[in-house]
Amino acid sequence: MKISSGFLRGIVSKLIKRAVKKKGYNADIVLNEFAAKFENGEATIHLNLDAKMSQDELTKILKEIGLG
Repeated sequence: MKISSGFLRGIVSKLIKRAVKKKGYNADIVLNEFAAKFENGEATIHLNLDAKMSQDELTKILKEIGLG
């Protein structure tokens, strides 16, 4: 499955942004590419997206996942 339509990518971008905001982060998300492959009961997902946020916001995210 591949999402190449700009309209669908825009909708998915908004859904991702809403989920990120629900986690307490402020970032603008633009989904450039989405592809999913399903084989033998496993899914492989490829995402290409841009996220624009402040440096403080990035530091907050990195600290929460243990990289900062």
